[in-house]
Amino acid sequence: NEIDIALVYADYIVTVIENESYANHTPLGYRNLPDFDRNVFLQYYFIGPQPMWRKNIHEEFGYFDEEFKIAGDYEFGLRISEKYKFKHIKQYLGLYLNNQNSLEHSNFEETVFETVKVRNKYIKRAPHDNKTFEAVNKMQCEELFELGYSCFQQGNFTLARKALFNSILYDSCNFKSYKVFIECCFPYKSIKFLKNLRSQL
Repeated sequence: NEIDIALVYADYIVTVIENESYANHTPLGYRNLPDFDRNVFLQYYFIGPQPMWRKNIHEEFGYFDEEFKIAGDYEFGLRISEKYKFKHIKQYLGLYLNNQNSLEHSNFEETVFETVKVRNKYIKRAPHDNKTFEAVNKMQCEELFELGYSCFQQGNFTLARKALFNSILYDSCNFKSYKVFIECCFPYKSIKFLKNLRSQL
């Protein structure tokens, strides 16, 4: 009967065993989600894997944006939350399979770049204070740094430079991004030589 609420989401139980039922499952952990706050939602997706929304939402907002293979649910949630409220149900109502081979976990690069793009789209048109804007920028910076550093360690310097450069754009005082970016600009053998030299000093 709460017509201003378009979507509900509940806490959930984590498992690593496929095809278990709610009545008979092996819990790995429990996830207690926060109550809804759109300023926080602009920073990260926290409404869990099993949200439910009104059927007529699609008549007003359409469907998932096919541009996003991974962050489509985040984009859809931010789109709806521009107009309607979400409600947190403080009960464990579902199971979530922690599968490291899922699309989200197996493609860190695409997950980060899609999420960054979604945040950019909605932070620009959202009513917010400077604190929220700074928090979103910090989140963008940190996730891009993590991607850049991961690519650097794997020897993918081209993608590392791209992620780290964008990280710096969100926080020009993020010196760790500068440090790794500069290392990415040197050939791998030069980096190895300098590290060996430093260890001998």
